[in-house]
Amino acid sequence: MKHIKDPLHGYIDVPEPELTIINTPIYQRLRRIKQLGMSETVYPSASHTRFAHSLGVMHLARKLGDSIGLPDKQVRENQVAGLLHDSGHLPFSHTFEDLFDSRVGYSHEKISCDYIDQLQSDNNVDFPVDPEAVKNIIMGRYDGTNLVSNEIDCDRLDYLLRDSYHTGIQLGKIEHDTLIKFAGRINGELGFDHKSLRSVERLLDARMQMNYSVYSHDTVNITETMLERSVELHVDNTADEMTDFVGLDDSEMSYLLLNSDYDPAAELYSFVRDRKLYKTAYYNPLEDRDVEILQDIQSKLSDDVQSHEEEIADIAGVDRHKVLISSVDYKQIPRYTTPIRTPMGDIRDFEDMSPKPEALRQNMRMDQNIHVFTHPSCTETVSEASDSYIRSLDVL
Repeated sequence: MKHIKDPLHGYIDVPEPELTIINTPIYQRLRRIKQLGMSETVYPSASHTRFAHSLGVMHLARKLGDSIGLPDKQVRENQVAGLLHDSGHLPFSHTFEDLFDSRVGYSHEKISCDYIDQLQSDNNVDFPVDPEAVKNIIMGRYDGTNLVSNEIDCDRLDYLLRDSYHTGIQLGKIEHDTLIKFAGRINGELGFDHKSLRSVERLLDARMQMNYSVYSHDTVNITETMLERSVELHVDNTADEMTDFVGLDDSEMSYLLLNSDYDPAAELYSFVRDRKLYKTAYYNPLEDRDVEILQDIQSKLSDDVQSHEEEIADIAGVDRHKVLISSVDYKQIPRYTTPIRTPMGDIRDFEDMSPKPEALRQNMRMDQNIHVFTHPSCTETVSEASDSYIRSLDVL
């Protein structure tokens, strides 16, 4: 047994078989992938990694599993799933994951499962549980009690705690000890006693605050849009394919983009590296629009977004690569069915016990906007061109 000191959880105990997983190149790569992608451009201390987060999820999975009385086998399976759930992350974490998924049809969870197959066949790895069970936990199709990929889970507990700690956003703090203390198995699922209902609600409050202050911060959005477009331009104009980025870390991806054979891709990423960021030239808030309208705007603007950028650039008379669109990315948050045991002993869905899930949906609606970003030298002309062009699309 090894012990790793963590600023959030104290000492994390690592059994020897899990240590053989950690001491592989597949896992060590996570030391070189920042947890929050480009958020470091706004919050300089947000340089924590997927490596530290994954250790934290492993620790919480064991702690929560023991607390609710899971069989040792399920505790260990969740523990290993917590360790490996993010092993398939692309460079810069989520920054261009949607682009990768749209081009390749593969999520980071599926890549993690591919890595689990590789680890199982590694003679230097003593894989401690059934790898199929671990993959099923990660993919959300586990027959047992899933503590890692759920509505309320150890992944969310750790990343909210860790992201709050490293950004200094105190509103992201959650009462994870209370949640773990009053958690339980209800009809085979992870559920909570009514005594912890307010703590469960505060977890959603923390998620809303972190979304507003960090994950959807305007400058982070600009930086991530610039990076994503640099990746897209590189792939569309060189021999590299999206799948070539699997297994790279942040530094390797940075080097690749800076040395891209397609100059606009290299230049755009150099702006990101040196924090010479684009500015907002056009903004249209859409949080009050009906879901059907949001989906229509998403289909019209997000599909082939580069052609829309070219049209605006032509109208403005500026270089095509000086116009970037960040459009609607609407994802419906499903009903929260996490079971809550009431004071009378009956079981109700969390959604029926609290207004917070609907508040979270409304909070996420605030992110549904149309932004056009441009080089600071041409903000005014691009602003006028964007307004004219988007009005002509008749999507608003």
